[in-house]
Amino acid sequence: MKPIAFATITFFTLASSPSFAQTASPNVNPLTGEGVSLGGILFPTINFQTTFGTSTGEPAELLSGHHDPDRKGFTVQALEFGLGAKLHEHITLFGNYALKVDLDDKWEGAFEEYYATITGLPAGATMRGGRFLTKFGAHNENHTHAFVMADQHIANGRFLGDDALALEGAEISLPILRSLPAGWEDRFTIATGRVANLHSHEHSHGEDEHEESEFEAEGSLLRGWTTTAHYGLTYAASSRTLHTAGLSGAWGANRYGRRTHIYGANYEYLWRADGALDRTGHRETSEFFQWRTELFLRHAGAVASEHHDEEESHSEEHHEEHEEDEDSSLTRRDFTDFAAYSVLTYGFPTGKWQTHLRGEYASGNADAGLPERWRVSPAVTWIPSEQLPVNLKLQYNFDHSPSFGDEHSVWLQFNLVWGSGCAHAH
Repeated sequence: MKPIAFATITFFTLASSPSFAQTASPNVNPLTGEGVSLGGILFPTINFQTTFGTSTGEPAELLSGHHDPDRKGFTVQALEFGLGAKLHEHITLFGNYALKVDLDDKWEGAFEEYYATITGLPAGATMRGGRFLTKFGAHNENHTHAFVMADQHIANGRFLGDDALALEGAEISLPILRSLPAGWEDRFTIATGRVANLHSHEHSHGEDEHEESEFEAEGSLLRGWTTTAHYGLTYAASSRTLHTAGLSGAWGANRYGRRTHIYGANYEYLWRADGALDRTGHRETSEFFQWRTELFLRHAGAVASEHHDEEESHSEEHHEEHEEDEDSSLTRRDFTDFAAYSVLTYGFPTGKWQTHLRGEYASGNADAGLPERWRVSPAVTWIPSEQLPVNLKLQYNFDHSPSFGDEHSVWLQFNLVWGSGCAHAH
């Protein structure tokens, strides 16, 4: 704890000093971190999220993401240090290290991302290489501090993993249609690499542990070499209104040692009183309305045997053996499941209050240890001042599943987001 506290104090001290707060922009705010840089080259960020609350169930058995509230009382969800570097007009670097307090009350951390981005390539292409949260739908690239809600969506946690889907590899993104009418833009992104294990140990979601099943609950998750693709289309109907739609896919080996295919579709409507375009790096301080929906469909090949619950079954070598082993003791099945979420957000004209409403659903498969589940979550966010990098969110979750019945949870989240993140642009 002491090294983390020392690093935090040192970070803010340096960032607030005149020698550090240099930037190409004349507007520098040490309190929020906007415009703060070292010589206009290095751009620091620090983010901290913690929740206090309770639940009628066990929070660790209801969570969908690694950084979700996992206990009654206080949960330190994330403490994240990030640093971007602008080496050239078209070359940037970004890396971040994120920590949380685990269920053993110990700090655990990992480098979630570290990558280089090159823009200004022929045909309007952008390239990225390193470890990065891949472009799949509208939410997977978000870090905890950028979540609309205080916890991970069920669909993302179940289909892409509780740490989001991160690849160690390369990505290229470019426009496809060259003669679109005014107001329309498109972009195709494809990435390939190995799925990154962001934490030293893996754990199953509590929702998957209520009943013994023939197949492992997390076996359908991608592992090893994976390819993802996303096609996005935006339409600016006016200066205040923006429509965004996208189609995504991910293909690769899974933890069973077979194959998983995931397909997604996303749509977002955004209306903002002071303009919907070019909002990168700006705080939500005006009236706006946003509606975001995502659909997921997954097809996975599974393998089970009388030894499927042994720890060794999680190793890649064991899974690769499964692919070639024709032993009659192995049971092979294919599963298809579906999940979706929809989030409505309204920001009041004062810029101090926002309301949110999320509805989500995931289909179930008892054999695969994946219970049917749906959840409804209203929430309200208070932003005390645009001159402060903090907000408070009060959220209620109503959970229902045949595996655990009805559960009610209430969380109050404190969220600190400091730094402009100029170099952290996907």
